[in-house]
Amino acid sequence: MRDPDDRGRVAALSIACADYAELVTGLPPTSRDGDCFFDDLPPGRTTASMLKLGISDDRDRLIALLDVVMDYPDAGVWYVGLLLIHPEFRRQGLGRSLVNGLASHARAQGAASLRLGVVEANAPALAFWLRLGFRAIGDAPDHHIGVRVHRVIEFEYALSDRAPMLHERPRFG
Repeated sequence: MRDPDDRGRVAALSIACADYAELVTGLPPTSRDGDCFFDDLPPGRTTASMLKLGISDDRDRLIALLDVVMDYPDAGVWYVGLLLIHPEFRRQGLGRSLVNGLASHARAQGAASLRLGVVEANAPALAFWLRLGFRAIGDAPDHHIGVRVHRVIEFEYALSDRAPMLHERPRFG
């Protein structure tokens, strides 16, 4: 994505995804969300360590965002800060495809794992990441986001050569 050309498009997607903003922050999305997407960085990071991807539909409407911090919090860990999909395009495989592409790219760049945090109240997101083969590795209670306080569960997916691809379903028995 190109900053600043895409700030308005990011804000429009954020507003379309008001359900996510209100669940996580307790606040409605605003037109400033496009600025935050490009300007907010983890401590000690620059934009060079960020990977910001957007997917558009055939009308050039932004329908998905993926925000990743490379080598954060440790070398070899790519941290997914946000995966946001327009409500009209959820549950169609787009999220899985984006994460598969990210995993392939990260593995090719030498990353060892993907990591992310999910608020416990976001049951659909918890189920999504578990279906993809991510495993819970810890949690942080009393995490303040907006006006809400959440338990955040941290997930990780190993990118080793022996790890199954994310599109494969787990086999039991």
